[in-house]
Amino acid sequence: MANAQLKVLLSSGSSPIVFDARPSANETAATPFFKNGLLKNAMLLKTGEGQAGLQTKLFLPFDSNRATRGGVSMVCQPSMSQETLEAFFGTQLGGEAIRSDIRKFEVLAKTPSFSPFLLRDAFERSGVEADVRYFQVSDSEVAELKQILKGKLKPLAAMALPSAGSGVGNEKLDVLVTKLWELNDAGFLAPFAQALKIPKGETTEVLYGWIGVSYFNREFSKRQVALRALAEWLVAKRPVSGGGREDNAAQYEFDLRIVRERVRAAWSAAGEIFGRFNSSYDRLIQDSDAALFVEYLKGARRDFLSLGAHLAFIEQSLCIFNAILIERPGSQLSLDLLHDLALSMRGAAIDGISGQAAA
Repeated sequence: MANAQLKVLLSSGSSPIVFDARPSANETAATPFFKNGLLKNAMLLKTGEGQAGLQTKLFLPFDSNRATRGGVSMVCQPSMSQETLEAFFGTQLGGEAIRSDIRKFEVLAKTPSFSPFLLRDAFERSGVEADVRYFQVSDSEVAELKQILKGKLKPLAAMALPSAGSGVGNEKLDVLVTKLWELNDAGFLAPFAQALKIPKGETTEVLYGWIGVSYFNREFSKRQVALRALAEWLVAKRPVSGGGREDNAAQYEFDLRIVRERVRAAWSAAGEIFGRFNSSYDRLIQDSDAALFVEYLKGARRDFLSLGAHLAFIEQSLCIFNAILIERPGSQLSLDLLHDLALSMRGAAIDGISGQAAA
């Protein structure tokens, strides 16, 4: 990812693709998110890099107060090890602080989006301690979202009830919904998983994936208006300025096509996932036919991760789009921003910000 695009993303603050772990950027947080001092100014990005798909990158700015002036980065894997970090920093690391941080990296890398709600939920489920004030979501928002998602689980919970389910009180149903939400009661989940034909040992991952797709369904719906504006901008004709006007115009149109096709592909793929998701759920609810739902569950976890990648591409594009809108039409910076975005979507490896490796 090149200089211009990186600056825009880092300046966007915490979002589904940027997690800012710097204490100075989170005034309500009393303690650093990461315990090791070398990581106190860390920022993480979820990026869609060409054919590589979704990546989680750790970025350490040279100046914690002006992150866009440069830094160094590395790709984070769920299997992040102490040795990996030691090689990155060029020094030995030890103690409980770094072990605690590695557990946090595992959660951050496995969660397909930095949506504050999704991050908070992921840390709560993992049992890894983290200051929830870094997730910039209020307790009331969390409670409201949980209730919305639990509502989607009610028909599934009802499947675990006796055939006289209509005579079972709401209190009993609420208990079962909570069990499906928490996914930590093996005794309850075993017969439920058997009925849904979930492979042994995969129940938690599969059902959590389904819950995650349900959450993303809501998130993508919220972006309809913004994406429509982006789509209109990507097909509109506009002036191109600067020296070599003809060459710039050709490059600009080529870059527009790359971004347009990639955004269209991401949105279309997300739509197909939600189509399968909603069809299987509706069939289950309306016709009491679980066959399509059982089939959908086989790919629920894969769909959850795929949606994270699609959302990353879309959020990157929206961030760049918003930055270009405030520029003079056809300015060199707007050309550079679009070109950087197109290059990253084609998978071209461009590193370097202030002459150093960058995210």
